[in-house]
Amino acid sequence: MAMVFMAGLKRLHFSMKRVGTERARFSIKHNQVTFDCLFLTDLEPYEFVLAAVGHPGIVFVLEVLNGYFVKGVFAHELYAKLAGLLGTGARSGNKLIPSEFLQQIDAAIPADVAGTLRVTTADVLGAYRHHVEEDQKIYFKGWLRNPPGKHVTAANLDKTRRCFGQKVYEICMRHNISSCWSSNPSDEVAFSVPKTA
Repeated sequence: MAMVFMAGLKRLHFSMKRVGTERARFSIKHNQVTFDCLFLTDLEPYEFVLAAVGHPGIVFVLEVLNGYFVKGVFAHELYAKLAGLLGTGARSGNKLIPSEFLQQIDAAIPADVAGTLRVTTADVLGAYRHHVEEDQKIYFKGWLRNPPGKHVTAANLDKTRRCFGQKVYEICMRHNISSCWSSNPSDEVAFSVPKTA
């Protein structure tokens, strides 16, 4: 399988470490298409998300493996959508090569986290879109300690992990705690680590 070294992500990550942040959000324009990007280093493995602005069906969730490598292969359906969007389909005479696309994206990644945006849970859920449960519910409203016999779902744990990181995910998994969400902004509460006792 083709692996692509992401030198831009490595540079950005070093900048993030210098200022003590684990999440970065930025935009990249490629072939007249804007991608909303997230780099989340508080997950295991790290994740790099590329979401085509205005095209909800085009979201890449790329695992960043040791050494800042990502897989340079896309699922067939996603490949076809991206090729159509970029005008690089089979009949264009300009074939989309995933590894080259990723190298071009990598070259445009900001080297300094100071040039990126603050990351909110709404940003994370907006970028992941259909990759999380109840994707229309983007406002965090608290924690639910499940009673005996009822268990936090894998989908809820995944949403928790992507919004709040690996450590909070592990707390919720160990103590059977669900994150609660709403589509109403007035229900939102400030994040706090769930209480385990």
